[in-house]
Amino acid sequence: MPNLWGGYWKHWDWNQALVVGMKAAGLDYSGQYGFAPTDMYWKVNHMVVPKAEALKCNDCHGKDGRLDWKALGYAGDPRSGG
Repeated sequence: MPNLWGGYWKHWDWNQALVVGMKAAGLDYSGQYGFAPTDMYWKVNHMVVPKAEALKCNDCHGKDGRLDWKALGYAGDPRSGG
């Protein structure tokens, strides 16, 4: 099991990623690895909702908006000058 974030994408080395990942998993690693041919399928819409279901400005900035502006460090909704 490779560790991608702290392994491969840090060093660009599959072997090192596997060393780190197997150690984190508490498993032995033989030092040998290989790759199997695979296919990857992605949804054509790239996980984006249809236009009719997309958020509108007031979904975040309206009276009952979904963002907690104060928790984000604002005095209030920045669209309202807050």
